[in-house]
Amino acid sequence: MSATGQEARPSKEGRAFSNQRTTTVSSVLMLLGLMLLNAFGLVIVYSLLREGEPGLGLVIAIVTIGFNLIMFIPRLYPLRWMSPGLALMTMLVIYPVIYTVQNAFTNYGDGHLFGKSQAVRLIADRGYVPDDARTFTYTPYRGGEDDFALWLVDDRTGEVIFAEQGEPLREIDLSDFGFTMPPVATSGGFTRLDQPGPLIGALGGQTLELEFAEPVGLIAVALSAPENVETSARYVVAATQGIIYDRETESTAPVTVLQRGDEFGFAWDAEDGTSYLARPDEPIYIGRLPVIDGFERVGIEAIAEAGITSFSFDAPVGQIRIEPIDPATQDSFGIYALTPQYVFDPIQSLTINQRNARVYDTTYFENEAGDFALWLTESGLRRINRALLILPGQNIREIDVGNRRVMDTLGIRLSAGAFIPDRIGAFNRVPAPEDILDSTLEGVAAGFAIREFDFNAAFVLDVEQELAIDYRTGLIYEVAIFQSEDGAFALWLDSDTRERGRLSTVLARPDETMFLNGTPADFRGFTLALGDRERAEAVAFLQDIEVDYFGAPDDPPNERIGIIPAQLGRAGQPYFLRYIFNDIEQAFVDLSTVEAAGMNISALNLEEETPYNAPGFLGVVQYLANDSTGTFDAVRLRFVYSETEDAWLDLNSVSLVNVGDVTGPDIATRPPGSIPGFGGATLFNEFPEAGVFAPVGWVYNAGVDAFVDARGEPGLEDVTAEALRDSGVSYVIRYEAAGIYAPSEWVYNEAGGQFITLSGVDIDALDLEGIELTDLELPLIDLLTSDQLTVYQRFADQGVYAPQNWVFNAQANAFVNIDSIPPSAEISTEEAATADLSDEAFARAAILYFDDATNSYVPADYFWVETLEGYVDLSRIDAVEGVEDPAPIVDQLVEEGVIVTAFALSVAREPLLYHDTTRPTRNDKVDGYIYLADGIRIDGVDLATFNPDTIDIIASATLVRNQFNSIRISPLVYEETLRRPQIDGERYVLALDSSAPTLNPGYRVNIGLLNFQRLIDDPRLYGPLLDIFVWTVTFALLSVFMTFVAGLFMAIILNDDGIPGKKIIRSLLIIPYAIPGVIGIIVWQGMLNQNLGIITNTFADLFGVRPQWFTDPTLAKTAILLVNLWLGYPYMMLICSGALQAIPSDVYEAAAVDGARVFQRFWNITLPLLLVTVGPLLIASFTFNFNNYLLIELLTQGNPPIPNTPTPAGYTDILISYTYNLAFGTDRGAQYGYASAITIVIFALVAVVTMIQFRFTRQWEEVGENV
Repeated sequence: MSATGQEARPSKEGRAFSNQRTTTVSSVLMLLGLMLLNAFGLVIVYSLLREGEPGLGLVIAIVTIGFNLIMFIPRLYPLRWMSPGLALMTMLVIYPVIYTVQNAFTNYGDGHLFGKSQAVRLIADRGYVPDDARTFTYTPYRGGEDDFALWLVDDRTGEVIFAEQGEPLREIDLSDFGFTMPPVATSGGFTRLDQPGPLIGALGGQTLELEFAEPVGLIAVALSAPENVETSARYVVAATQGIIYDRETESTAPVTVLQRGDEFGFAWDAEDGTSYLARPDEPIYIGRLPVIDGFERVGIEAIAEAGITSFSFDAPVGQIRIEPIDPATQDSFGIYALTPQYVFDPIQSLTINQRNARVYDTTYFENEAGDFALWLTESGLRRINRALLILPGQNIREIDVGNRRVMDTLGIRLSAGAFIPDRIGAFNRVPAPEDILDSTLEGVAAGFAIREFDFNAAFVLDVEQELAIDYRTGLIYEVAIFQSEDGAFALWLDSDTRERGRLSTVLARPDETMFLNGTPADFRGFTLALGDRERAEAVAFLQDIEVDYFGAPDDPPNERIGIIPAQLGRAGQPYFLRYIFNDIEQAFVDLSTVEAAGMNISALNLEEETPYNAPGFLGVVQYLANDSTGTFDAVRLRFVYSETEDAWLDLNSVSLVNVGDVTGPDIATRPPGSIPGFGGATLFNEFPEAGVFAPVGWVYNAGVDAFVDARGEPGLEDVTAEALRDSGVSYVIRYEAAGIYAPSEWVYNEAGGQFITLSGVDIDALDLEGIELTDLELPLIDLLTSDQLTVYQRFADQGVYAPQNWVFNAQANAFVNIDSIPPSAEISTEEAATADLSDEAFARAAILYFDDATNSYVPADYFWVETLEGYVDLSRIDAVEGVEDPAPIVDQLVEEGVIVTAFALSVAREPLLYHDTTRPTRNDKVDGYIYLADGIRIDGVDLATFNPDTIDIIASATLVRNQFNSIRISPLVYEETLRRPQIDGERYVLALDSSAPTLNPGYRVNIGLLNFQRLIDDPRLYGPLLDIFVWTVTFALLSVFMTFVAGLFMAIILNDDGIPGKKIIRSLLIIPYAIPGVIGIIVWQGMLNQNLGIITNTFADLFGVRPQWFTDPTLAKTAILLVNLWLGYPYMMLICSGALQAIPSDVYEAAAVDGARVFQRFWNITLPLLLVTVGPLLIASFTFNFNNYLLIELLTQGNPPIPNTPTPAGYTDILISYTYNLAFGTDRGAQYGYASAITIVIFALVAVVTMIQFRFTRQWEEVGENV
């Protein structure tokens, strides 16, 4: 029986139950998902806030809250599918804004990149090497990105250790590598005998013969007279004389006697300077030559007999060519040069300069007669400015490829963008034939050979001279040749250089590890860091390694090895933990400053207790975390409160070197006299109301705000200022501008930050009517004496200022120096002004006559030469003596090159000043004009009212730099330079220690509005800022205007249906928009290049001038606008085309019916309607160009520079590039917080301009509505 439809359909109750069950499951899953999301978000937000990243934490919190709202609010259901995209948008859009604003209020930048906890972790892992530690010279090896090892050589014993991360230190025996190097003479248990007693005792009154390895063999030892000893030994040692006699060469040399138990050894330098080390049961070490297992040193004939022409070894030595080195090429420094200097390999089309290892791409040219020429350009260069040209029978010539005149003379033509010519005069470019191999070019002074060449072979070996040259570095090596029994060769190359990163010694053996600078090229999976870059990376990494990086984790501290930071390439053992962070004090304790460095530090609990309670820690340096600046400030213990004296004991007044185990509690509870070394300690009292510590016996006078030395006269704390002056006691008063106390008779110069001590200066000598005492308070940047000032008088009719010791003679139209007239002539100033200057009395006087050629007053013997644009001194030219008209003779001498230089006009005019070039300052005090000589400055002085006599008075005063706690100023100690510790702050006071090294890195903290304040106060910003701001606005406006006009013009033309091929034209015009801007700018930079640019060359060909696009300010700005026009017009053309097509045609038809002309239709219809559409885009374009950093940086880098600016700035810098240089281009490194503040200010400026522009946009819209 089948069920009916009614029976088969589920009931309403069933459906409801089913839906309810589904809804419940979905809700539970949603809640579980949100719980996980919220938990995950909370963990991330907490972690970010803890690490000092509140901006990112805030964004993640917003995203998490947003997810919850979307899931719980029904109206937001549609957004649940968009939530991932909204979260991503929030991260990518909102977070950068929040991050920038956040950084603007922090000190974020180089040195302050981390949060406080991160900085503490970085510093806490550092170690130090004590001064008396065992030291090593290390060579770094690299095994991975952060995996380094050290090859260590003991500086005293020569022992070798290999140190790896996390592995026990490994002692190295070079004999395991099949060779040994000459050891330190006193290594291996041997000691040096300073007295011959033990050796004499071993003789027993007879000659003693000791046997050593070859080639020394027997060494005879006698008391004296070694030349008379009968022995078969070649060498004889005279024990009493301390010499060794070589019977073969009959020469003597001082000898060092070595002893180990009853064994003796000897070390000496032979007559030729070769050192020898002979010790029993060891090889003989000669010089620095190694002893190689299985190899014997052989002569040069062995290589010749084997017929070897080259050696092949592993990198970095590679191939070694065997060629003779011409001794004649050795220079005064002993450096050899390979000949020929140039070798051309026609098969590879490459030429090498064997003296500097430069390789040249070489192009072969040939003429009809079969002669050939070569064109050489250096390989690997992106831009070629110079080339080498070799013509038949001629020496090598260097060619400036940008010099068109030289290129045309040689018949060389380069295609645009090419650096290799197709023709050189009559020579055509052809492939080089192989039959020119093994030939030479005549005429090349340094030699030029043509042959096959192995460009991988860096070494050349001359077996005759036993010398090798590495022409990559120019180093010369002495070579020792070794041969094994099976005929294999090994080479030892030794250079005199010991520069780090240079290949000084090489031990090359076939099929064996290469030893470079005494270390293997690779060892235990590590590779030697030989190059400059590899060594720099290794050194940078090793400076910040953890204290237990090298060695096994369980190694005790006295066995650890670590880097010595102040000594490049040095390491030491032991290596102790340097810093311990005290969580309560928020300070690092620098254990390297503790006398008892070897004590059990872990037993002191320095993480929570003050170090001053521990013995030996009184002088320790601490670094307090300064949360206002994000730095660790170095402090030392300065004051300890003495309970017995009821005063503060000054530790600066005692020596802490020999205080032993004295602790802070000892000083606090015991009388100072009972503590060794503390009997003469100075005691201080604290004056909180004045913020000062003063010596006991000094009192504070609140009424005068002065500190008085009342030790001899009590009761001065309440007297008046007049009574203090009359008392005769020492006292200091507060200078508000300086912020410290100083003697009352001093004057504080606020601009210079200095006190001027007027003691000893005769105040009555000042012209009190003409100058006030406050005039002494000048910014004394350059002190000078009054004789460096020159006072002038004015001669208006002559347009001249002359020094006061010169007088004008109207009859001769000349100026006469009164001081140059002999006193015996008895001529007064008035007489000199009217006298006949041809008189004998003026024969030796300094006289300047007027010269019509230059409208200047010059000596009578000076003659103006137009072609030289200067004066020549006729008194030095014998040929014109007695000649009435010297002009023809002078012109002939100039044409012949006899006279080639002349005095500049400015020099000839001296010592007069001319109205057209100089304006001295009128000063009534001296009744004349004051002019300072070049390079002399008196900053802040008004020359019009200044009395020059005061200069000498100021120069005799003493200057004292304003600084806290200066003994020269007062004995007071200011609380601004002190710190109260968190632990026992009532007992101890710390002082800032400027002598301690800076502890880096700092950490990131909020500094409020300090970045914005610095932006306002920074004097560097005010230099060229106004000019740069005006240029920035001008650049942005002109860029928008020019691109809009050009784009609109092209859009109107292409909008005309009568223009054929519009699609092709439009496609061509849009190319600049399609090309990446970076590429386009670089191409334009090349086209504007002063030497090679096609645009520059076109100007030179057409107009005979080469525009200085990048050195002339106006042309540089023109170039920027030109390039920006090319980059921007396609965009404007596209948006204008679209806007034009959107304008209804019936509007134009109605205007035509009304009789409107074309221009009227454009101005009253097209432009208003167009601006309604493109107006916001023009504003966006203005904003973009206002910050167009890329164009400025790639095209001109802001150049040419603006001269005499306090901070580097250029004429083409815009605001963003200038402020970028301020924030990142200084010696402070990158300053991201400061840069963020600048960014916000620039944003505000752009926002203001944009708002103003939007007001005009609304007006355009109103115009559009009325059209």
